[in-house]
Amino acid sequence: SRSSRGVSSRGMNLISKYIMTLDFLSSLSKKKGYCIYDGSRTLRSSTDNVPDAPGVYIISDHNGVIIYIGKAGTIRQDGSFKSQGLHGRLNNKQKDIARQEYFDSRMSAESIPQIRIDWYELNEGIIPGYIEGLLIQEYYHANKVLPRWNESF
Repeated sequence: SRSSRGVSSRGMNLISKYIMTLDFLSSLSKKKGYCIYDGSRTLRSSTDNVPDAPGVYIISDHNGVIIYIGKAGTIRQDGSFKSQGLHGRLNNKQKDIARQEYFDSRMSAESIPQIRIDWYELNEGIIPGYIEGLLIQEYYHANKVLPRWNESF
């Protein structure tokens, strides 16, 4: 069935579920924010506002479509985190090339003029890999595929 705005009831349920997921994610976060990368500045300068702390991030294309879900920070057996936080992870490497080069290449190949990176610094005691898994599970449940830049999980 269709609502008065032309969105199917299934579509409305997915939108509601997505909003609930973001509310849930916000409740687990110490800080949250976003940055835009369009290649006009370096990735490092575009991500200046991103803390170097454990967390998760969601990358969307210029149409708002989620194209990647990732995490920063791995918990060790003793409960401490490895040092790479969100800022470091976003500026490190992907597929053995600099992340900026990877983004530039994918954006060019897919005619994406800019990406939005929403980041969430997680509260102490929250394991980033667990939250990344929940986000990917929700995306997979709604779309039956992974985000297109996530090759596996």
